[in-house]
Amino acid sequence: MIDNQNGRRNLTDGWKFQLSQAKKEILLGVGKEKQKETLKKGDSPVMSTIDTTGHSTRDTIANDLGWSTGKVAMADKVWKEATPEVKAQLNNGEISIMRT
Repeated sequence: MIDNQNGRRNLTDGWKFQLSQAKKEILLGVGKEKQKETLKKGDSPVMSTIDTTGHSTRDTIANDLGWSTGKVAMADKVWKEATPEVKAQLNNGEISIMRT
């Protein structure tokens, strides 16, 4: 459902980011479950630098939104520090994440 909503053309960056935060919580839950399964098997929970099956929430969110990982990181920072007024302006499309 989150992916369907992100596909709408009329969503502002603020709304897209809010939807991605809901998906982020789901992805983090999936990652924790994978980690628990790894620990149950007795394998090391530390990922190898050459392991291509890793799980990167920021990369997944960036790919889904069509943003760079840098823009996702900036949006995270802005959203955590923004006042309710700034968040409302972001949601209305009055300002962009890159210009806050």
